[in-house]
Amino acid sequence: MDIEKYFDWFEHFDEGVYFVSPEREIVYFNEASEAISGFKRDEVVGSYCYDNILNHVSEDGTRLCFHGCPLMHSIENRVVNHAEVYLHHKKGHRVKVSVKTLPVIEEGNVVGALEIFTPLEKDNLFRQSLEYYKKQAMTDTLTGLNNRAVLDSHVPELMASSKDVNYGVIFMDIDDFKAFNDTYGHGLGDKALEVASNTLSQAVRTSDIVIRYGGEEFLVLVYDTDNTALTKLAEKLRRMIEASTVDHAKEPLSFTMSMGTTMVHANESLVHAIERADKAMYESKQTGKNKVTVVD
Repeated sequence: MDIEKYFDWFEHFDEGVYFVSPEREIVYFNEASEAISGFKRDEVVGSYCYDNILNHVSEDGTRLCFHGCPLMHSIENRVVNHAEVYLHHKKGHRVKVSVKTLPVIEEGNVVGALEIFTPLEKDNLFRQSLEYYKKQAMTDTLTGLNNRAVLDSHVPELMASSKDVNYGVIFMDIDDFKAFNDTYGHGLGDKALEVASNTLSQAVRTSDIVIRYGGEEFLVLVYDTDNTALTKLAEKLRRMIEASTVDHAKEPLSFTMSMGTTMVHANESLVHAIERADKAMYESKQTGKNKVTVVD
């Protein structure tokens, strides 16, 4: 194939680039793809993109390799596609990337397709304002998230500086985490916490703050939102967690989260809003788990 002569060029790209056959067998995988996905070339080449490799998921949780694959659409319709998707990182979490897929045509025949993908970097002034505090022992050592000390002290200061902004709270807890630890050990339990943290960080907006509240509990402080948007975000986070996995020798391990959401009322302390969201999360646990309960 003529496309092979360009493979050396792709090694110099900062973007991830890989080439698939018409059957979506991965034929080429550049160095940047390794860095972004965590998968080494020899783990990927010769497999298919739907073999629990990149395994893209859309914003609504649809597994695109089986329903709406941009690469397959480019191959079948000879068109260029653009999308924002969540790829599967080798460590199990989801990474939000911008994707472009292009059909490769030689002598009138489609011989495969290229995918070019780039992580969507997050750079936001609201997050930057927390950098100083992160250096003041306010980062959770296991997950790299903000820890509860940030929530207890400096987040209220930031909220006070933007009084006209409506905030929401999502409180969440990993379902059956004790059983997970008892079955697979605390090492894999820690990995589940890391996977959850990475997926949540990738799936929230740049203006939102993810906090490890304690143990297997997490909290997201949602900036400039309303009840409808808050619920939509919580459902998205729930789906993304459900689609994430922990690497295990026998097979990837999945887990779920129960969630509760509420808006922070006018003149209400953040503590009271968190307590209300916590109770809503507990209701999700009591009524089936892996669900979102919304309270006013």
